[in-house]
Amino acid sequence: FSYKMVDVMLDLIESTLIGNYTAAPNGCIPNWIHFASANCLPLVSCDKTRERLRSSVGKSFTQHIKSAQWMTLWVAHARALVQENRTQWIASWKSRHSWLSKKTGTQAYILPHSISRFKHPPEKAYGAPDEIVISGEIALRGFPTTNQTLLYNTFNDSYHALPIANFLGLRHLGTGHASAFLGTNMTEFWRLSEVLIDQGFLFIRKGTKLLADNIMEHLKQQRNIHVYTPPSLLDKHSSTVSQCTTSEDNFQYHGD
Repeated sequence: FSYKMVDVMLDLIESTLIGNYTAAPNGCIPNWIHFASANCLPLVSCDKTRERLRSSVGKSFTQHIKSAQWMTLWVAHARALVQENRTQWIASWKSRHSWLSKKTGTQAYILPHSISRFKHPPEKAYGAPDEIVISGEIALRGFPTTNQTLLYNTFNDSYHALPIANFLGLRHLGTGHASAFLGTNMTEFWRLSEVLIDQGFLFIRKGTKLLADNIMEHLKQQRNIHVYTPPSLLDKHSSTVSQCTTSEDNFQYHGD
């Protein structure tokens, strides 16, 4: 619940964008930086991931103002955050911050007028620094976003009206921690995953090792082998995001 996580995320961005670190073995330069933890799991194949990315060129996958830190930033947006004096713009957010309860980790930010829905008094956003500061700064700078992350993360034992806890073995870990998908009923899990995928989610958090093993086995069975197409043979649009043969080529993955 501190600004250390914000600093770590920015440090990762900065180190990623130095030199040729971002070049994949086939020479492709990733267009997004995707943050993930060790408990984040994919719902779809690399091909499906690239299809989703292709529809959102130039956009960051963040929610407006408050967004899970497991976001996917368009590289140009990420670069802008670290090229300027981060101390100055982070200090601006700190000046708008207040603690409501250190016991539960509840914090609030008074939003700048330019991104607040209400002017008098200005809107408040509630969340930890890593949920507010980076996505809020993205909004403040007017960068295009999808207003949704690629990762589904729940802090409750229900998904809107869908009682997923009844058939997924969903375990709520307590205040301030995301619920865990245990993977004890994969038939029903795939039913839920279809709902999430239809709504634009490609990853979930948190997943157990059992769930991870089941998902990876499922994706291996669905995987198609593609021959790499040289960039010169691709049309101008697809070459911006789809020259690569694996999701690792289009992403830089970062975990906690």
